[in-house]
Order: sequence, then structure tokens, then C-alpha cells
Amino acid sequence: MPLAGVIGLVLVAMLCILFWTAHEQNTLAVAQEQRLAIGAIRVRGDYIAETTLDYARSEEAVDTLVNGYDRTLVDRNIGRPAYENFGFAMTFIIGAGDRTIYAMIDGKPVPPDRFPHLGGGFEALLSAYRQGPVHGRTAGVILADGMPAIAAIVGIRPLIDVEHAREQRTLLVFVDLLNQQRLSTMASAYLLPDLQLGPLAAVLPNDRTALVLRSVDGTPLGLLNWISARPGSELLRRLLPFLAIISASVGLLTWFVLRHAAHTAERVRESEAKAMLDPLTGLPNRLLLYQRLDRRMLDRHRRSQKLAVLYLDLDGFKAVNDQYGHEAGDALLKEIATRLQASKRLNDTLARLGGDEFALICHDVPDTEAADIIARKLIDTLRDPFHLRCGEAHIDISVTLSIGIALTPPFVKDGAELLRRADIALYRAKAAGKQTWVIYDDGDTARGKPRLLTGPRPIKKSAAIEPPHQIDIGIPPQAPDGTPTWRPSR
Repeated sequence: MPLAGVIGLVLVAMLCILFWTAHEQNTLAVAQEQRLAIGAIRVRGDYIAETTLDYARSEEAVDTLVNGYDRTLVDRNIGRPAYENFGFAMTFIIGAGDRTIYAMIDGKPVPPDRFPHLGGGFEALLSAYRQGPVHGRTAGVILADGMPAIAAIVGIRPLIDVEHAREQRTLLVFVDLLNQQRLSTMASAYLLPDLQLGPLAAVLPNDRTALVLRSVDGTPLGLLNWISARPGSELLRRLLPFLAIISASVGLLTWFVLRHAAHTAERVRESEAKAMLDPLTGLPNRLLLYQRLDRRMLDRHRRSQKLAVLYLDLDGFKAVNDQYGHEAGDALLKEIATRLQASKRLNDTLARLGGDEFALICHDVPDTEAADIIARKLIDTLRDPFHLRCGEAHIDISVTLSIGIALTPPFVKDGAELLRRADIALYRAKAAGKQTWVIYDDGDTARGKPRLLTGPRPIKKSAAIEPPHQIDIGIPPQAPDGTPTWRPSR
């Protein structure tokens, strides 16, 4: 699951990075297109202003409009060419006192009155021109006859004699309407598909980008909008199918690998469990017993508790195998393991060491009296005969138990040493007549001189168990490796 989580997080992170990259590309593209739209308006205004400058800065214009006004010449040389050659919808000539002395709209002369036609920023544009240099020009967005337009203002003066021109108050104004025809031309030139000018409250589709068109004085005139390229969205459209395939493939591969890993781990756990358990009885085996014994030895130092290890051996088990066969012997071992497991305390560990030998790790056994109680209970557990099925017949089998017990002295820290002491005590129990127990206990004697405490003598059926008594019987002679030099017959 952690591995699947990591792979899932990597895929999610990749998708997040992809969507973020697409969003950034869309954002950059929209910003670039907006700058392009603003630049298109500005370039168009510069073009109109330069054209206006060409018409206004000449001796002929001064003679025609300033020194002696001739309407026919103005129509022929300025008004009609501006409309027919450049498509400017309006031409105005403003004289002294800001009075309109000439006006042509859509190629037709009209009475010279500009005020019903120009507004929405024209006054601000006119003021900006007059505050600028005398040889300058001004262009900007205004509202002309209720429609957004670009207007250019240039003073009519000769090319020379600039100082005299400061006294001239005659201005030439060209106005280019931002109608759909003009916007279509700009859209083709500046790669702004389907460029339109809509109302401010218009709700646009997701594939369109908008820009508020404002007049020279900041008044919003409409919503300039067009179809945006959105390269990020196009990238997602192209890559998402492949990413879906890749993600599905990675998911399937991850599922297969994890499934295989889970099965492998389960088999490993089962193998480990089998390696730690006795296959016949299901009890812990010798390996697991040593692990738990070492763990308990460490815990007893931290918790100041005494341990007891009981080495158990069945009396008369070999005769069962010889008489009834190994199948009956195996069935008997299972029943014995069940009884012993039921009689032990909850936190104690019962293990099968092999053959007819068992071991029991008991925690919190403070003295020999407590060990006596545990041993007596285990022996009593096997007192009743076992009812087994042998082929087609049912048989009753009785076996007894001999126990060797070792208590943890303060100086012993090795679990194997404790089990060895219990084994020594078991040999003495066997030699003492079976169906009894012997305790290997250091007691108050000096280190290296332990005493063995024997339990009751062999018990006849239905005979009461006498209380345990202590006899000082010493320990058997030992070889250099610590094992007894004699081993009683089992």
C-alpha cells in the first residue's frame, strides 16, 4: 500500500504539473493577445495620425484652410481622399474658438457642427494635443456618433516657420470608426480570430478572451473580444489521451506488481510461520522458543520479574509408538499439546522441542513454591487417559509427565543456559522415578553450587499427591562442555 500510494502521488503530481503548465500557457497566451489587441489599436491610431499629418503639414493646406477657405478644394484634396483612399468615416476641420468649419461624414459633406458627432473623450484628446509640442500629433479612442472610433488631431501649418504656426488655431481631425469591417481587418493583420466589439455585460464563451476598450478619458466603451488560441488547452487535448493510457498502464502494472508482491509476502510470512511452528501440533518450535525466551530474559531485567523454564518429557510414549504405531503416537501428541495449551497461563509460551519433549516459559514465577504449583497442575492435566481412534478401534492411552524446572538466577542472562539447567533437572526427575518434577535452583547457595529440589515420588493411580519436599542431591558430574557425563534412560 505505501508503494501504491507513492506511485499514485507521482501520477497525481504529474497531472497537477501538466494542468498547471497548461494554465500558465493559457495565461501567458491571453496576456500576449491582450497586449497585441492594445498594440493594434495603438498602431492604428499612429497610422491615422501620420496620415493626418501628411494632409495638414503643407503650404497648400495652409492656403486652402487658413489663408483663404475654399470648401471645394477641401472636399477634393482632404475630405474625399480620406474617405475613399483610407476609409476614414469622418473628417473635421476646427478653427478658432474650437468652431467646426468643415465636416464630412461617410464621404458626404455635412453642416459644420461637430458636437452631435464627437464625444466620449474627444475633449480630453483635444486638450492633450494642445498641451503637447507644437509640431506634435495626438490620436486616441473616442466615441463618434455613438460608436467607438479612433481619432487623430494635427494642427494645420506649413512645414517651415514653426514659430508662426503657434499662432495658428486650425486643426485637422480624421476619425476611423471601429466597426466590424475595421475589426475584421485588424483581426487578420494581428492574428486575433473573430475580433468583435460587444457590450460590457456580455457573457462570453470559454474559448474567447476579452479586453475592455476605454476612451481617452477612461470611459469604458465596450468589450473587445476574440477567439483565444489557448495553447495550454490544446496541449491538454493532445496529451490527455496518452496520459490516460499511460496512467492505466502504470496502474495495471502497479496492481500486478503489488498483487505479486502481496502473494510473495504472504508466502514468505507463511513460510516464516511454518519455520517457527511445529507442523504436527501447531505449537512454537525450538527456534521460536529461543526467540521468545531471549525476549523474556531481556524483559525480566527491565521489569524485575523472575522467569521459570519447564522442560517436559512424556513417560511411556515410546511404548505407544511401538504398540499402536506412529499414527496413534501423532494423534496422542496432538491431544497432549491441546491439554497442556489449555492448562497454561495466558502469557506463558508452550513449545514442542521434538519427539515427546515440550518446554514451557512461565513469567512472574517468584520462588520454588510457585514453580511447584505450575508443575503439579501440568502433571494433573495428563492424569486422565486419552481416548484415541486407532483404525476401526477406539483405545484409551495413559501417559505421565516428568518435568525439569529452572528459575532465573540474577547472574544468568542467557536463555539457552536457563534451558540447559531445566534439561539437567529433567534428567534427575526421570531418574527419581518419573511423574515428578525437579527444580534447578541456586537459592541462597554460592554461585556454581546449585541445589536440586525434587517434587513428589511416583504417584500411583488415584493416589493423592504428597506435598513437595526438598532433598539436597547435588548435581551430576559434568563434562567440560557443561553436559552431564551420565544420561538416565528415557
